[in-house]
Amino acid sequence: MPHTWVGSDYIRSALDMFAYERESDSSLVIGAGVPESWVRQAPGVRIQSLSTHYGRLSYTMRATGNAVRIHIEGPRIPPGGFVVRSPLDRPIRSASFDGETISSSGKEVVIRRLPASLVFRY
Repeated sequence: MPHTWVGSDYIRSALDMFAYERESDSSLVIGAGVPESWVRQAPGVRIQSLSTHYGRLSYTMRATGNAVRIHIEGPRIPPGGFVVRSPLDRPIRSASFDGETISSSGKEVVIRRLPASLVFRY
């Protein structure tokens, strides 16, 4: 049985790179472990139907120049919203959500509606 626990912990850790449920504020954190090199290479990161407590999550994340474009579809909205983390190791200069400017807290934004199209500019 110990091998089963080790294997499931490893799989859960790998999945948490793409999305995880943060209990402290009841949010779903997206992209916190995605490396910059993955989003810089075509076609970027594509997640399809990742199972979460709130339902199936799908998203794409692609960097070009000084921008990262993210499109998210999927589950019901968590009480704390979706926290979308930047895959680049520098602060977000500006962010837009469905074409409208929104505020960011340095490396992340919170959204409360899907589907969503985000652009982070650096």
